[in-house]
Amino acid sequence: VNQKSKDLIKEIIKDNISNMTVIYTEERDFNMEDLCTDIIIISDGFIIKSGTKKEILNSVGDDIKMELKINSSIDDAIPILKNEALVKNVMVENDRIYIYMDGDEKNIYEVLKRLIENNIEVYSYKRDIGTIEQIIENINENYKNRVIEEERF
Repeated sequence: VNQKSKDLIKEIIKDNISNMTVIYTEERDFNMEDLCTDIIIISDGFIIKSGTKKEILNSVGDDIKMELKINSSIDDAIPILKNEALVKNVMVENDRIYIYMDGDEKNIYEVLKRLIENNIEVYSYKRDIGTIEQIIENINENYKNRVIEEERF
């Protein structure tokens, strides 16, 4: 589907959203998340996840990307972050620290608390959970990997 057609489809859906059900099968590059209220993810004929947009977004709490800005030395913060059990990776770009971690909102709070306890001044933080399309792709890939693992045994 070309971009002009995508824009037209989105406009039709947006104008009729209150009384319309849309079955969306495009795999990439259609960004429907601003129009979705409920989502059902189907893989190989099986429903693998369903719920409101918020429920789907919250269900992927075990793969968090967080951006931090701090007023303290980045070099002082890195070892603290790397010692956190749920932190998988820490990257620095310019004046920002990017943390990839497992967990949920409570775990984010614990990481931030640990920084503050170690006199690291956190200026701001932002959780990046990705787009609906990225999340659906991750859920679908995890489902397929699980099926492959189950078939091995």
